[in-house]
Amino acid sequence: MRKAAGIMLIITGIASVVVPGQVAEMIARTRAGSYEEFLELSWSLSTSLVPLGLALLALIVGGGICALMKKAWGWALAAAICSMIAMGFSAVFFALPGLLALIFLIKRKGEFQKLPPSEHKLVGD
Repeated sequence: MRKAAGIMLIITGIASVVVPGQVAEMIARTRAGSYEEFLELSWSLSTSLVPLGLALLALIVGGGICALMKKAWGWALAAAICSMIAMGFSAVFFALPGLLALIFLIKRKGEFQKLPPSEHKLVGD
């Protein structure tokens, strides 16, 4: 189940890149009075939301990789929650893989490695 959760997170992470663009289009559609205004507003919102899309991609795909490698359960759990929320903006049923990944990760928490405090390394060590 942990592997399935990791694969689902990687797939939904790649798909989540389009979510900020969809949010920008919805906002522009409600605020614009004309087609030209819609194009201008959606372009400006889309370009300002690109970093958000890349951050979602990094977080969710990174969490999927952590789940596959049995490391950083908290990171994988945060990725599943973000996946659920991000994909829920597109359509409610797109949040299902994130929900399943969340359930699978909670059930398999014991499979993840825990480092004792003496083995934690800092970047400069």
